[in-house]
Amino acid sequence: PPFDDIRVRKAFAYFYNREKMMDKLFFNEYEFLDSFYPNSPYENPDNPKMRYNPDKAVELLEEAGWLQKNRDSQGWLVKDGKRFEVSLNLTQKSSERIYTILQEDLKDVGIKLNLKLVTWATDIKEVGERNFEISSRAYSGIMFPNPESSMHSKFADRNNNNNIWGFKNARVDEICEKYPLMFKASERIEAVREIDKIATEEHLYALGWFAAHTRLLFWDKFGMPEYILSKTGDERSLL
Repeated sequence: PPFDDIRVRKAFAYFYNREKMMDKLFFNEYEFLDSFYPNSPYENPDNPKMRYNPDKAVELLEEAGWLQKNRDSQGWLVKDGKRFEVSLNLTQKSSERIYTILQEDLKDVGIKLNLKLVTWATDIKEVGERNFEISSRAYSGIMFPNPESSMHSKFADRNNNNNIWGFKNARVDEICEKYPLMFKASERIEAVREIDKIATEEHLYALGWFAAHTRLLFWDKFGMPEYILSKTGDERSLL
């Protein structure tokens, strides 16, 4: 709680002012993340597109019982005698500039977001043990998605795996179990797109941003190689 209520999860997605972050902090070099499999054929184009909308967010909070009129003496939202207060670990001080924007937007509606600077080891331990309220994570992609490791319910109640949201869905389980036997690319794409839409509509994440490009800077001292990046590699192939 309170994120066991999908209305609260959606509200946080609406509070996530990515437009401001990209404009003021990121030089408009990123794109909106609307999928668990962005910039690939596995992204479902029909996923909900969440954009900053604090009015809609407040409406959802009210539906979930977090009424704006119910605030304590310090102005924080209260429900059933409990203040709406959550903590977010930051492993880099530079991240404060990002999440201070979210912190201020939440403060305006009575939600107290505490930003805690911790080591990476502390953060990964707490997430692995499911000892957290909200968490900021960043992922890279792989050539062929493996939805089972992060979406199958068999991992939902076990520690130290990629199903950190404790997600359980019978249809997703069914697809995950059939997926290893799908040898046609078109079939795999259709399967992952279905999972993508189901998971996105559950609002497991307030989705952030991604770069559909790689930036390189190199010194042409010894001549030009035949190619810079390999077809399926990353910046390590430069070496």
